Amino acid sequence: MLFDHPDLRYLVIGWGSRDFYTTAGTYADIRLTAVLKAITGDASVMHVYPTRDIATAPGARTIKLAREDYRRLVAHVVAGFQRDVDGQAVLVKGATFEEGDLFYEENRHFNIFTPCNIWVAEGLRKAGVALGPWTPTSQSLLMSLWLTGR
Repeated sequence: MLFDHPDLRYLVIGWGSRDFYTTAGTYADIRLTAVLKAITGDASVMHVYPTRDIATAPGARTIKLAREDYRRLVAHVVAGFQRDVDGQAVLVKGATFEEGDLFYEENRHFNIFTPCNIWVAEGLRKAGVALGPWTPTSQSLLMSLWLTGR
């Protein structure tokens, strides 16, 4: 169970193309069909995994948010999870990369014009973080944060 994981201090949540994200654990796992589907359009998923400390992860950035801004960011993430008739998030069965991680169905559609960094930027904007108008890559997102002093 995710919340019983011994490493749980934080939950890291990512968003991406269902076919690509659930099959490409490493670069060696990447299939051309998954790449083409991600480019042209695919269902999307949320990847949730426990971690001890994200501050030491390579490339990690700390963004301080007021309590209400943080709540809006969390609401953005929570709103993405597809729900079943009982209101529970819909698990993608059999999709996992390591002990403790889970994939869930997401409500949006993934394509090359709305990659994961667009999803991140939308959440940050809802949390009151000023960003550039289009941040499709991690580099453009980080540069936007740097330019706005975050």
